[in-house]
Amino acid sequence: MARELVVADLRPQTLTRKNAPQFVDASSFGVRELIGIGGVLLASILRQNLAALGVSFNLPQVIDAAGKFLDSEIARRIQFVPGNFLEGVPAGGDLYILKNILHDWNDVAAQRILGRCRRAMSDNAKLLIIEQLVGAPNEKCEGKIGDISMMVRTGGRNRTELEFRKLLGATGFHLSRLIPTPAGLDIVEALPND
Repeated sequence: MARELVVADLRPQTLTRKNAPQFVDASSFGVRELIGIGGVLLASILRQNLAALGVSFNLPQVIDAAGKFLDSEIARRIQFVPGNFLEGVPAGGDLYILKNILHDWNDVAAQRILGRCRRAMSDNAKLLIIEQLVGAPNEKCEGKIGDISMMVRTGGRNRTELEFRKLLGATGFHLSRLIPTPAGLDIVEALPND
């Protein structure tokens, strides 16, 4: 049975709810079993894949709140498992998704998160990072404003394509493609190095 690990933002954000269908449309989620660190995005994926089941993996206090925001049809298809992605993520998934996760963290912590994902993944698995990329110098880009906001609020940052390539390379991945979405976020698709 195919398994997917979805590493995503579990906070019940209005923007995530509003834009989740665009992320689902931008990538293929035809799987039977999803293991997810996520709630809103995971729920959207499950709505589009009626035969799929999910496992939602996040901090205990977030897991406790997550079920309150899901309709009963989706909630019954999700097993809620507490954990911390800085310490590890569930193994064995075919697809891991980090949505608006890495921009909260500096490069050292982002590498730690990516390293935990890589250790849990098989060589055939795929990683999708959904974030707002920073464009080239002198290019109008919302990601630059978000970059300043993240540095001030969390010590994290939005990153350029080159910065993602470096982070991924340092943690056993390579960037395979970028997928723009109408939501203003990009999907960075990464594959494990051979």
